[in-house]
Amino acid sequence: MSSNGRKKSAGDISEQCFQMDRRMNTNNHSCDPNDRGLVTKMIREEEAVETLVHYFGREQRRPNTVACDSAPISKELETNSASTKTEDLNAEDRKFAYKSKCQERGCFIIFNHEIFDDKNLPSRVGTKEDEYRLQETAKHLGFEHVCTFMDYTKKQIMQLVTDLATADHSMYGYFACAILTHGGENDVLHARDEPYLLKDITREFGSDKCPTLAGKPKLFFVQACRGLRCDKGAVKFNSVVSDAITTETNHDKQFGPRNEKEVIIPVESDFLIAQSTVADYYSWRNAEYGSVFIFFLCHCLKRYGRKLELMQILTRVNRMVAYEFTSYTADDKTNNKKQIPSIISRLTAEVFFP
Repeated sequence: MSSNGRKKSAGDISEQCFQMDRRMNTNNHSCDPNDRGLVTKMIREEEAVETLVHYFGREQRRPNTVACDSAPISKELETNSASTKTEDLNAEDRKFAYKSKCQERGCFIIFNHEIFDDKNLPSRVGTKEDEYRLQETAKHLGFEHVCTFMDYTKKQIMQLVTDLATADHSMYGYFACAILTHGGENDVLHARDEPYLLKDITREFGSDKCPTLAGKPKLFFVQACRGLRCDKGAVKFNSVVSDAITTETNHDKQFGPRNEKEVIIPVESDFLIAQSTVADYYSWRNAEYGSVFIFFLCHCLKRYGRKLELMQILTRVNRMVAYEFTSYTADDKTNNKKQIPSIISRLTAEVFFP
C-alpha cells in the first residue's frame, strides 16, 4: 500500500525493486544498453537477413562449442506486409481484438539468468544480448515499465512475482514477462540457486489472484531448453495440400442465452506463452550474439509489431527460426540441427500494439 492507503501500481513496484537492486548490487540489474560496449553488436531489426549472416553465419566465425549455441542464417526477409492496425479493422473484425482504454501499455519484466550456483549449469554466455534486444523491443512496443532482474534466486523471483500480481494494474492494458535461463523437461526453469516451474509464475497472474489483469493479455516469452533432444530436421515436399474448414454455430441454441450484464471468465484465460522450443528439445543460443529465438522474436516484433496481430507475428517467428536457422558446432551430435518455437495461446481476443 502507498502512504495514502491506495494499492501501489505494478509499475511503481517494478521500478522500486529495480532501483533497490541497483543500489545494493550492480550485478543484479540491467544497465542502460547505451552504456554497454556490446550494444555496438546489436542488430538493427530493420536490416535484411543477409546482414544477419554477419552475426550468426558460418562465414564469419569458427564453430562454437558451447552447448546450445550457434546460428547460421540465410535468405532475405519479406519486407512488404499489409497494415492491420486496430484503427484499420472493420466493425466485424474489431470485436475480436482486445479493447483497452487504459492510460498506459504496462510492465515488461525480464528475468535474465547468466550464472548459477550449481556448477553443473554452465554460464549462459550471450544472454545479455537477448536482454538488450528485449529492452529495446519492449520500449518500441510502448511498454513504459521495462525492467530486468539479473540472476535472481527462486525466493527473489517468487517474491517479486507475488508483489507484481497483487499490485494494481488498472491503468495498464497489458502485462509481459520474458524469462531467459536454463530449462529442462516438464517446463522446469532454473533460478540462480534452484529450479522452479513455469506455472509457478504464470498462475500468480490468473484472474483470481490478479483481478486488475482479468480480461487483459498476459504475455510470457521463455528462452530455455526443454530437454536434451536435438531436432535433426526432415525433408519438406511442396506438394502437400490442406483443406480449411469453417463452421458457424448458433450460440443461443447450443449454449443458452448470453448474460450481457455479468461475464465470468476462466481463471487461466488471456495468457500467451511463447517458448523457444518444443517439449524435450534443445533451444539454441550463440555465446556471442544471443539466442536465435529471441533474435527473431525481437526482429519480428519491431518490424511488424505496429502492423500485424500478435499471433501472426509469432507465426512469422516460427517460420524464420524453422527455415533460417541451422546449428553450426564442432560436435557432430549438435551440428546441423534445427529448432521450432512453441506457442500456447489462451488468449480470448486478438492482440495489437497500436
